Amino acid sequence: MELTESLAETVKKKQLASYNFKLEDETKKWIEKTLDISFDPSLSFQQNLKSGVLLCSMMNKMVPGIIKKINTSSLAFKQMENISEYLATCQKLGLTSEQIFVTLDLYESKDMGKVLGNLYNVRQRYNEWSSDPSATLLSVQQSSSTTPTKLLLKSQLNSSSSPSLSSSPLPASPSLLSSSPSTTTTAAYAMP
Repeated sequence: MELTESLAETVKKKQLASYNFKLEDETKKWIEKTLDISFDPSLSFQQNLKSGVLLCSMMNKMVPGIIKKINTSSLAFKQMENISEYLATCQKLGLTSEQIFVTLDLYESKDMGKVLGNLYNVRQRYNEWSSDPSATLLSVQQSSSTTPTKLLLKSQLNSSSSPSLSSSPLPASPSLLSSSPSTTTTAAYAMP
């Protein structure tokens, strides 16, 4: 009798065969260095990231306060909420839909290659921001509760056309300079 494998098993085998363990190790070291933490060695890369706490913390390290609340609960929906906040922030920072995974890719380890690709892109963006002296001022704009927040460079704020989502770099360790409490929120960040 011939054994057949399911489509899901076949996909998982292909993903594992193409998974870049060297990049995973480099990404793990980058996250540990960025956050000044150590991954739990008894857990896998996915298990260390699954709660979304490290991802949200990393975003707050890049742009302080961009994620207002990080859930520390062990409840699944709270952890998935963290991952969703991280992904929404990736969009605000200008990552494309091709560079962003879906929550279950990480939470249920459906496609860790996609997660790793996203973290690679975030790392590249972070490295660009930290090395680009022209990326000294950034604005966070939100025109209403139904409009997504957009991050804009100073040059985009000065243009007369409608602002678009920035793919330009942010400062490495921005510090909050000012904010305005109206429906249009503006915050400026400068490199230290």
